[in-house]
Amino acid sequence: VSAAEADGNDWKALSHALRITWQAYDVLTDHRLTFPFQGERRTYLRDVKSGLVPFDDVRKKLAETLVEVDEALEKTTLPEGDAQLTAEFYEWLDDWLYHLYDLA
Repeated sequence: VSAAEADGNDWKALSHALRITWQAYDVLTDHRLTFPFQGERRTYLRDVKSGLVPFDDVRKKLAETLVEVDEALEKTTLPEGDAQLTAEFYEWLDDWLYHLYDLA
């Protein structure tokens, strides 16, 4: 369903936003990233992407999930980020993107 056909609601973007928040929650709480989702999450995302779930319901679910992510962030046992490691990662990523897309 296009946004124009769906009263301006971008269902695909909403499904991606919800997927990402669920993934963030899983990483913060279970220290794992699972995709594709199975069961209820998979069905719900498919229905959202197809425009079958009312917009207000999706908005409410997304808001609730963002609160859960914020709470999980405060409680996570994942180690703190390392600025040097982050800088090295982005340097590595830039190098590979230049190489893969022949941007040099």
